[in-house]
Amino acid sequence: MKRPVFILIALLMVAAVMFPSCAKQAPAPAETPPPTTEQPQYGGILRCAFPTGPRVLGYFPEMGFTDIASLGVHAEGLTNVDGKGNLIPELATSWDVDKANKTITWHLRQGVKFHDGTDWNAEAAKWTYDKTIEAGKLQYGELITSIEVIDDYTLRFNLTQYNNRLVQAYGYGVYFFSPTAFETNGKEWARTHPVGTGAFKVVDFKRDDYMKLERNENYWRPGRPYLDGMNIRFIQQEMTASTSLQAGEVDYWQGPGELSKVSELQEKGLKVVVGRLIWLLFLMPDAKNPDSTFANKKVREAVDYALDREGLMKTLTLGLGEPAYQVAPSNAAVYDPDYKGRPYDPEKAKQLLAEAGYPNGFQTTIYVVQFQDTVRIATAIQGCLADVGIEAKIEVSDMGRFMVMEEEGWNNGLMLNIVSLATNYVVDFLNNFGPLPTKYSFASFGRTPEYEALCQQVQSAQDDKSEREIVQKMIKQLGEDAIVIPLFGSPACITVQPYVHFYTYPETGMPAFWYREWWMEKY
Repeated sequence: MKRPVFILIALLMVAAVMFPSCAKQAPAPAETPPPTTEQPQYGGILRCAFPTGPRVLGYFPEMGFTDIASLGVHAEGLTNVDGKGNLIPELATSWDVDKANKTITWHLRQGVKFHDGTDWNAEAAKWTYDKTIEAGKLQYGELITSIEVIDDYTLRFNLTQYNNRLVQAYGYGVYFFSPTAFETNGKEWARTHPVGTGAFKVVDFKRDDYMKLERNENYWRPGRPYLDGMNIRFIQQEMTASTSLQAGEVDYWQGPGELSKVSELQEKGLKVVVGRLIWLLFLMPDAKNPDSTFANKKVREAVDYALDREGLMKTLTLGLGEPAYQVAPSNAAVYDPDYKGRPYDPEKAKQLLAEAGYPNGFQTTIYVVQFQDTVRIATAIQGCLADVGIEAKIEVSDMGRFMVMEEEGWNNGLMLNIVSLATNYVVDFLNNFGPLPTKYSFASFGRTPEYEALCQQVQSAQDDKSEREIVQKMIKQLGEDAIVIPLFGSPACITVQPYVHFYTYPETGMPAFWYREWWMEKY
C-alpha cells in the first residue's frame, strides 16, 4: 500500500489513549464549556484573518496541510482531544478495544445530520474510511482486514494486529463528509463544496482569497454555535493582516508570528494571547542522498555545534521560547534530562568540518516555506553557519511547492520545519518521525539502521509506558545521528478585538479553536 503522506496541521493537537484488552469505555457526553461569569451572546459574523487557506474542502482522501487547518470549522471526526491531550467523544460516543480478537468497535452518535440533511451513520463512516484506505492516506490502514457495519450506529475494524497507536490513528484526524453529496455531484464538485456535520456550513469559497460560512441551524450540539457565521480571509502577509485588524476590518487574527509585535498590539487595546510552546523548530539535513554533503555525520554534527540556540531563542521569541537540544520539549514525558545534546561550540564545528574534508567550509541551501516568521528565523540560522564557514543561501517556497519538496526530497541542503508540541507529545513525535508518519514523508530524512530498528520496535508497543520508553530512545538516537537538528520551542499567538470571546480549555486555560463556543459582544 502507498505510504501515507496525509498531513495534520500542528495547531490541531493530537493524542492517544490506551485501553486494556476487551475494556469498554462508558459512553460520555461531548466536551462542554467551563462555567463563565459572562453570559454568551448569540449573533454576529466573526471576521477572521488566517495566514493560509485550503485547496480541498470536502473530499478527505485528497486533503493536505492547509486543508486540514480549516476542517474544525465545518467538519468533525469520531473523536477530539481535551486540554490534556485525552481523546474525547465527538461523532463517536464510545469505543471498545479487544486486543485478543484484534478489533476496535466504534459506537456512533445518533441524531446527527450532514449539512445536506442526510444521516450520519455507520455506512457514511465506512464510506470515508474505504475511500481513505483506497487512496493510501489512512495511517496504519494496512492493518485493517475489513470494516464491518454492525448496525446503523456501530462500526467494527478487524485488524491483523493491534498496537497502541491505532485508536488515535483511526479515531482522530479523519473527517467525514456526506457520501450522498459526493455521489450526486462528483469528486470535482466535492473538492470545493464541503458537506460535513460541523457547527458552520461553507456557503462561498474562493481559493487563496476567502471562505464564508453560516450557522448550521440543525447542529447536533444544543444551543451551538453562538455566532451567525464566519468570514475568513486568507492573508499571508503579516503586515497586511495586522493593519486590517487595527483598522477594525478583522475581529480575529491567527498571529502575530513575529513575537516582537505583541506589545505593540496590546498597547492599541487588542487582546493578544501568547500560548504555551506549540512549535519545535528543527533543521533536517539531506542525509539520505549518499552524494549529499550531509551524508557525512561529521558535517551534520558541525551544523549542530554551530547553532547558538540560546541567542536564537532570545532574539526570535523575546525569551518566550525554549532552546532545544533534543527533539522534545522539557515538559514532555519522553524528555531525557540526562541527554544534553551538542552545546554551542563554533570551534568544535570548524574542527569537525576540517575532519570531514571541508577546512574552508562549503556552500549549501536552507529551504523554508513562506509562512509568518520563517524567513527571519532562517536568516538568523544563516548567520550562525556563516561564522563557521558554511555559506548558506535561503530558498523560500510557497506552501504547495514546499509540500512537493517534502514528498520528493531536497538536494544537498537543510530544510527548516516544525513539529507541533501537542499535550501528548508522543503522538506528534511519531506522526512526524515515526515508522508511518502522517504529517510529512520527509523524503530526504536519512534514517540510520539504529533508528530504523527503534521504529520497528515502537510498532509493537501495546501500552503507553512501553511506547514512551521506545520513543525516548528514538529521540536520543535522532540526536546522536544528527539527522534531525532541533533549534528551539516557540509559542503561538492569536489576537482578537476586545469584544471577541474565545473558548479556553478548562484544563489549561489555553484558547481552543472550537469556534462553536466563540461569541461576540455587540459593538
